[in-house]
Amino acid sequence: MNVLTIEQSKAAYWADFAFYGATIVVLAVALVVGTPHTQWPRVAFLAITGVGGWSVLEYLVHRFLFHGVQPFRRWHAEHHARPTAFICAPTIVTASVLGMFHRRAAMASRAASGTAPAAARGQTANPQPATLATSGPAIDLHGHSIAQ
Repeated sequence: MNVLTIEQSKAAYWADFAFYGATIVVLAVALVVGTPHTQWPRVAFLAITGVGGWSVLEYLVHRFLFHGVQPFRRWHAEHHARPTAFICAPTIVTASVLGMFHRRAAMASRAASGTAPAAARGQTANPQPATLATSGPAIDLHGHSIAQ
């Protein structure tokens, strides 16, 4: 089985949904459990903002990357030419890319909030506690849509 092919088996295609669905549930539960009740309105606002921001980013990637840059343009054309085929980005690729974005966002968040390690801020001690920085759950439903 080639994990880097754009055409997936039916099982691999649906496993992708299961992987991201489980990831979203785990992150949401961790966020609810780990957030003090007094911060829930702020977290709700940030979650809604994240979903909106993700929608804008998804549109921009679709419009300018999938319709304009090779090899993505060719792959996306194949997706439109055979809409019932299980064509999508492999989970290992999307999970790796999202993991890299999450790590960068977490590092930037900690640096901005002053909770980055002291050496990263040019200090010798870190008087503030570390915080959990999370990015919004990411799932590209358009990339998995199939026409019936």
